[in-house]
Amino acid sequence: MLSSKRQGDVVFISFAGTNTLDVSNVDTFREQVASLAADARTVVIDLHELDFVDSAGLRALIWLRRELNKKGRRLILYRPQRSVKEVLEVTRLIRIFTTCADSAELRKALTQGVRKERPPERARLQTIIYPSGAVVQVEASEAPDERDARAIVRQVGSVTRPGRPVILDLRAVQYVDAAALWLLTEALRRAKEARSALYALVATDTLRQIFENVPAWRGHVVHTERDLERLISKKSENKSRSKDSFVDLSLVLGETKT
Repeated sequence: MLSSKRQGDVVFISFAGTNTLDVSNVDTFREQVASLAADARTVVIDLHELDFVDSAGLRALIWLRRELNKKGRRLILYRPQRSVKEVLEVTRLIRIFTTCADSAELRKALTQGVRKERPPERARLQTIIYPSGAVVQVEASEAPDERDARAIVRQVGSVTRPGRPVILDLRAVQYVDAAALWLLTEALRRAKEARSALYALVATDTLRQIFENVPAWRGHVVHTERDLERLISKKSENKSRSKDSFVDLSLVLGETKT
C-alpha cells in the first residue's frame, strides 16, 4: 500500500496501488506508516495519488501527527489533490496540518528544520445551568483526545438531572477519535439512565457523521440552534413548555461559529 524513500532524516512516503485512504485500508496504513516512519525526524506523506479520504482516514492522519509530535518530530502532507484538500478545509483540519502544494513549498518547509510544536491545548469547559436545562461548551481543543473526553464526561455527569436535558456544544470541535467518541457515548447512555437527555451541537457534516455512525447518537446530533430547539420540543414530555422556560439558546450559545 505504501512505498518510501529516505533522504537523511526525512522519509518520503507515497501510496501505491490505491487511490483511497478509508475504513477498508486504514489499519494497513497505520501499521505500514509506523514502520516506515520509525526513525525519521520529518515524515512527508505524498497524497497526490489519493482522491478520497473518509473519516477513518482523517483519524489516521491525526493519529500520526500526534504520535510524531509527542517525540518532537513532524508530519508534512504533500501535494494533496483538490478533493482531499477540500475535505481538510471543510473539516478545518487544514489548520492543524502542515501542507505543501508543490516542491518549492516543500523545500521551504524542510529548510525550516524540525521544531517541536506546542502540545495541543487541552479542552476548556464552560457550564451554564438553567432551571430546566444545562449547556456544556467545549472550547480550545479542535480534536479532543481521550483525556479531554474524560473531563467532558465528568462535567456532563455533574450537571445531569432527571428531566433536565444537557446540550454539549461542540461547535469549536472539528474531530473526535474513537476513544473520545466511546467515552462521550457512555455519557449519553448515563444521561438516558438518569432520565435525562444529552444532545450534541456540532458545526461540520464530518463531525455529525462521526457521531451518527454510532446508532445511539442518532436523533441526538444537530447542526443549528433551531434544529436543537425543535428536537427538544418534540421529545419533551411537557408539550406546553416554551423555549424561554427551557434555555435561552440565543444568550447561551450566540450565533453559530464559522
